[in-house]
Amino acid sequence: MSKLSTFVMMLICLLLGVLIGYSAKTLAVIREENKDTAAYQKYPRRTIVVKIETTQQEKLFDVMRKFADDQGFAIRIASTSPSGADFIVEMWREDTKIIALNSFDPGTFSIDFFDTDSAIKSPEWALNSLVSDFKSYINEVPNVAVTEEK
Repeated sequence: MSKLSTFVMMLICLLLGVLIGYSAKTLAVIREENKDTAAYQKYPRRTIVVKIETTQQEKLFDVMRKFADDQGFAIRIASTSPSGADFIVEMWREDTKIIALNSFDPGTFSIDFFDTDSAIKSPEWALNSLVSDFKSYINEVPNVAVTEEK
């Protein structure tokens, strides 16, 4: 009885391993096939450029935090350079991710709006409304210039 149960357990493990291996292979194939489709690509749907005086950077971060809080986004602000002059701001929620970078000029932030899940596109009206709201918060910063890239 012991040898029979060991054999049955080994057979079940073997079948389970084959099944899991097949599932993993199937997922890998699906991911690879999706890389060539527009749904997989992670290009921003909208990009705005915000120019501020570097002395106003904390004010910009404050209005971004307020926007994130009011709109239900999680937010992370982090320095990306040892000098502390370059920053990344990430905001995300279920439908949208916003990434702001000032990599090349401490006073210029490039802000990109992405769908969180590239397979599920937010309606254009919802994105337009969100970008418009974001711009209205940013305009609270003194001497700010906001432009949109096409």
